[in-house]
Amino acid sequence: MPTSNQPGNPVYPILAIVFLALFLAGLAARYWADSQAAVYTGPTHIAADESQVVLFAAGHLYRFSSEGELLDIISLEQAGLPGDPIDLRFSSEGNLLFASQRPARVHTCDTETWHCKPLTLPEEHSPERQFKFLMDAPGYDWIYSDARGDALWAQAEGAGGAHALLPEHTLAGPNDLAFDDQGHLWVADTDHRRVVEFIPNEDGDWEEGRSHSAYNSFLRGGNHYPMMLAPGADGHLWLTQASEFSEGTADLMVYHPDTGAVARIELPGSVFATDIVAQGGSLLVTDLDMRRVYRVDSRTREVVAFGDAAFQSAMSQLGVESRWFRRTSNIAMVLLMVFGVLMILFAIKATPKEKRWTSAPVMIDFSQADGEPPKVKGIHWLERDSSFERLSKWLPRLFAAFTVVFLCGLALAYFWIQAMSGTLQDSAADDLQSRLQWVLLLVFLMVLLSVPVMALNLRTLKIRLGSDGRNLHLRLPDGRELQIQTGDLAVTHRAILYREFTVPLQTAKRRSCYRKGELETWVAPLLRDVQKLSPQQGLKYQWNHANAQLFWALVCLLAGLLLMALILHLLS
Repeated sequence: MPTSNQPGNPVYPILAIVFLALFLAGLAARYWADSQAAVYTGPTHIAADESQVVLFAAGHLYRFSSEGELLDIISLEQAGLPGDPIDLRFSSEGNLLFASQRPARVHTCDTETWHCKPLTLPEEHSPERQFKFLMDAPGYDWIYSDARGDALWAQAEGAGGAHALLPEHTLAGPNDLAFDDQGHLWVADTDHRRVVEFIPNEDGDWEEGRSHSAYNSFLRGGNHYPMMLAPGADGHLWLTQASEFSEGTADLMVYHPDTGAVARIELPGSVFATDIVAQGGSLLVTDLDMRRVYRVDSRTREVVAFGDAAFQSAMSQLGVESRWFRRTSNIAMVLLMVFGVLMILFAIKATPKEKRWTSAPVMIDFSQADGEPPKVKGIHWLERDSSFERLSKWLPRLFAAFTVVFLCGLALAYFWIQAMSGTLQDSAADDLQSRLQWVLLLVFLMVLLSVPVMALNLRTLKIRLGSDGRNLHLRLPDGRELQIQTGDLAVTHRAILYREFTVPLQTAKRRSCYRKGELETWVAPLLRDVQKLSPQQGLKYQWNHANAQLFWALVCLLAGLLLMALILHLLS
């Protein structure tokens, strides 16, 4: 019987399977930990009126007195609210207005009883992506932005439907909106990197007024995407400005309506300012990274913490849970690498020693050829193996058909996911949809990159090899015929190399491309003294002779690795 350290021991394949199972379990654990860590975030949105403050964090709504005493903590499930909010505001009656994104809907909630009921947005122009809204604006029942449609919609008082408030392409990715004390509408025009004013005219239309760029002398890093805004009691506009894709950091900026940016407010710690709301003479700002809320005096710009000890304790516990899931995700990543290495090692160990690192067999040992090839009039074109002949005929057609079908399938999946936008209930699902669309787009690009590589390889199948008894001849797919001096050739175990051309001698399954005896009779005697190259030397020869197959294969490999890294980043 074999001992435990002998090759072929049945323990090794079992261990390889065990480590494969552990690798898959580690992958599932990382996905689970990342998804859970994303839940334990906040605070992200905040609303306030004269008597109370409500903010959202980690699936719960926290209600405070105006002075910061924590009064209630209620889960979205308890309130019957769908998914995470995309916006929070208070109505003129003192009810909380809760905007959910998937589908676009606004609920009104009594904050004493937490009884919530949905309100109806105009159905014909329902927002499909991130949106902000105003109710009871002067002359309007609703005004709301739609980041996907780059539009601002409004429903006049008593009107039956919504209409576009601004001409097409005026905005790009609009975000928050607010009226100042003059009745002018200010919009955070995110993708245009500006905050812009709109003024009603006598005809009932809106004209563009003052506009201020987010690129200014107070800018820090890439935080040039205006997101949320609130007019302060000091007459200034207060905005949160994030970095690209809302990742990394976000700052609190102050703009004068006439002159633009005048200050960046320094908040304590590592700051990710996500939302802002005015309350009296102060501004309340949420900090996603530090899990804090700050009260900023609009006149002195003094910053103090908002919320009592109970709230601070709840946010501290939220941070503990989030960090635990992040650590779990990191540990799972390490285990993924360890189990992957062990799986490969035991798979190698399970393979008999004499078969582990075998080199590809030589189809013909040209150095052992004897005799001379037959003398013929004209050129003898070698007869190819019937299965290889069929392969060279049908493989290009099958590849073209498969590529078209696969790319069409990816395109259909992309547009189906896009069509599904608006049917899911929370921002996490929206983020997953967006990532899947990017993944499909990147896979589409990877397939396109493989097309020139496959096309060039398929062309080599059409090269015909011939001999006149003294020299070799090549007939190329475009009809050209080349006579080759054997001194210009090189040979590997799988192909004849001539400058930029590659003539395969055997298939991937190590079967000869030619009928039995053809290579031995017509080619081997001519290649008896030709240079024999290792696979590595063959690649060097192709590189030196600008072989298009090798060049495009390397381009495809590098681009594929980059795209794969992007896909893994999107899925993580």
